[in-house]
Amino acid sequence: MKSDPDEDLLLSIAEEVMKCLSRYRFFEKLDDALSPIDSSQVPRKCSSSYEISEQILLALGFTPTDTADIFGVLKYKSAGCACEILFNVAESSRFRETYWRNRARQLGHEFSSFPKHD
Repeated sequence: MKSDPDEDLLLSIAEEVMKCLSRYRFFEKLDDALSPIDSSQVPRKCSSSYEISEQILLALGFTPTDTADIFGVLKYKSAGCACEILFNVAESSRFRETYWRNRARQLGHEFSSFPKHD
């Protein structure tokens, strides 16, 4: 079975895209937007889109053509919006840790292995 040409392109660029995003600290900047370290800052809400991510990438100097490729790779990696990038693609994030810590508390458990980011 022959793979889709778009899938071939995404596979061929995915590793370099991820390295580039890491080098520019994109995941940390997105995490700062959705789960700020400073509790006096208001966290931005994910709008089930790449809006916040796109704003960060453009501010970092990426072009609209770059962002199209980046979002193609992220979507291929099961991230269809800003919060899914932090849940499904980023190696670690306060946003994901906070979600699961709160979820565990709702279920009556504590995650002692997660460091607290206050």
